[in-house]
Amino acid sequence: MATAVIGEFLAEHEIDVFLAVFDKVAFTVSEKLLGEVAIYIDEHYIEEHQEVRRKMLAVEQEALDEPFSDTLLRLIDAKGKKDVDFYKRANLDRKLFSKIRTGKGYTPSKKTALAVALELNLDETDDLLERAGYALSRSQKFDVIVEYFIVSGKYDIFEINEVLFKYDQSLLGG
Repeated sequence: MATAVIGEFLAEHEIDVFLAVFDKVAFTVSEKLLGEVAIYIDEHYIEEHQEVRRKMLAVEQEALDEPFSDTLLRLIDAKGKKDVDFYKRANLDRKLFSKIRTGKGYTPSKKTALAVALELNLDETDDLLERAGYALSRSQKFDVIVEYFIVSGKYDIFEINEVLFKYDQSLLGG
């Protein structure tokens, strides 16, 4: 409830908000959502880690695709998103987004949050991440959880972070 109200407030106001959670007992996520994510992980997580966590693209210099930052900025415009709405949905600091906007060739470390903020489907997410030299992997629980939300069409970054926290994974955004 708190994250939903804070999210609504942040859509209209430019401030940083920090939530303090003292332990996992104090932090509860919808049992229905956790059940759905658990089933998705069971069906898609490869525990043997046969895949490489993130694979670098080996591409000849003359055959390069559109760079990550150019692709990202083009997608923001194509989706009709305003910069401020976009970086808030991605849970990014305005200064970091400014680096993306002005820094030619700059690639942020939290690429998956950007795909979530753009509400990309799985194929579009894969394409964007590949341009940064990465891919979602079924050998990483973090990636499988994010994939669940993308496939389910659920793009609330705070809800995704609640589930990531529950599974002891790093969070999306800043």
